[in-house]
Amino acid sequence: MKNVMIGIVVGVMVVIGGAYAKRLMDEYITSNTVISPIGQIFEKPLEKYTIDRLSTRVSPGSQIVLDEAIATTSAYTAYRFHYMSDGPTSPGEAGLRGAGKKVTGLAHIPHVASVTNKKPVIVQIRGYMEHDIFESGVGTRRSAEVFASNGFISLAPDFLGYGESDMPSEDVFEERFQTYTATRDLLASIPSVPMADSSRVGIWAHSNGGQIALTVLEF
Repeated sequence: MKNVMIGIVVGVMVVIGGAYAKRLMDEYITSNTVISPIGQIFEKPLEKYTIDRLSTRVSPGSQIVLDEAIATTSAYTAYRFHYMSDGPTSPGEAGLRGAGKKVTGLAHIPHVASVTNKKPVIVQIRGYMEHDIFESGVGTRRSAEVFASNGFISLAPDFLGYGESDMPSEDVFEERFQTYTATRDLLASIPSVPMADSSRVGIWAHSNGGQIALTVLEF
């Protein structure tokens, strides 16, 4: 008799437990709440810089502003310039980092270029340079002079943390990845230059700049 009572009690507990478990499962399915033994899964901060993510990034471009002229020859004038670079995601998208940072650079504009005589553009990307010895045009000035003397507009960005640019991320890896978005934003900004033919744009790069160029061409 005792064993029968124990069996009845166990059976009732199983039924009640099953009903309770079913109710919990129904609530889970209804609320679509993720229950994980390892807690919440968060996006890693630098995942925004994967090629796949950057390929979907919208780069609206900004105004390229020619600042003071620093050199003039019979063939061209060299100017400091600046433009704005957004973060790795589109403006307004959650998780925006580094939006609206100023990037400076050196531009060589041939005298033959005008609104009615637009000239092709060469974006020049230098190799690695220590911050304390850097100045605009290091690694690109000589080639820029040759390009400009032959009718090409040259744009060489300093990148964040160099020249008069805003500071980059404190994360050394993100600082490197920001060169990709800064270059892409410069390319997207070329139509803002009145004398530039934005349908004819080339990239010249060397050393670390070559790696930046190849990465940008992937997205």
